[in-house]
Amino acid sequence: MSYRASTSTAHATEPEPSTSSLHATAVKTNAPAVAPLPSRFKIGTNHKKYLDAHDGKVFCHIPPRVITSPNAPSIPRPFVYENEPVQCRVDGRYGYINIYQWPQMFCEEYLWGVAYPMKGMYWETDPLAHLWWTPMYANFVPLADTTLVVGFLSQEKRNELNKVQDVVKNRYMLYKKSKVPEHNPHDQGEQIMLIMRNNYNHLDRFPLTWRDIIMAVTEFQCSVMECFAYFDYHQMILPSIQTPAFPYPEYNPYWLGVFTCDPGVTETLFRAGVPV
Repeated sequence: MSYRASTSTAHATEPEPSTSSLHATAVKTNAPAVAPLPSRFKIGTNHKKYLDAHDGKVFCHIPPRVITSPNAPSIPRPFVYENEPVQCRVDGRYGYINIYQWPQMFCEEYLWGVAYPMKGMYWETDPLAHLWWTPMYANFVPLADTTLVVGFLSQEKRNELNKVQDVVKNRYMLYKKSKVPEHNPHDQGEQIMLIMRNNYNHLDRFPLTWRDIIMAVTEFQCSVMECFAYFDYHQMILPSIQTPAFPYPEYNPYWLGVFTCDPGVTETLFRAGVPV
């Protein structure tokens, strides 16, 4: 707000009253009290009402890049920009380059990759907590009376992994009842399920070396994650993308999420509650 300059010398040398003394000055001069300036920006308590896919709920600065997210509460470190060699680790996984362990760049040929299960979201008593379990050598039971050092995973651990397989089978039945495969001529749900079953049978029925058991467990875990990601994408994410409904859903903390440099992809995934 501007104030009119005084024509007298005395008034010209007087400092302009501060905003804290405006009300007192108005009383002394019988001038109307000055109303407080209106807020220039509305701050909403509900981010779904005020933020869209191009806003940043959180951000991080990794020079020379600034990464934002319109819905996630935090941003994982983007290892996708680091020149790290792709190589298998001792636990049978690929570290931060592993698409099942850490968010990667969005890939149009692999749309359901945004919905892999998130580590740490399941109770220890939940069978799906075994998706990130790493076998110990104490779980290895070598075959007796053989010169080859081969054997099986202990029966206890195989039973726990079998419970994971049962959860996936139940999830697949719900997927089939939803009639999603009938509307998708290129549906791969059944093939992904067969891969998961074959991986478990390989682990359960064939004697393996200790190193091969580690890899077999990892392959089974990855195939289970593939099933859940595929089913969630076609049952939950794709319908929200095709027919978005406002207000858009909150981000789903059970999905791993994805990085992208495309604002259009951000807008699309934001409508479905995918961490992006």
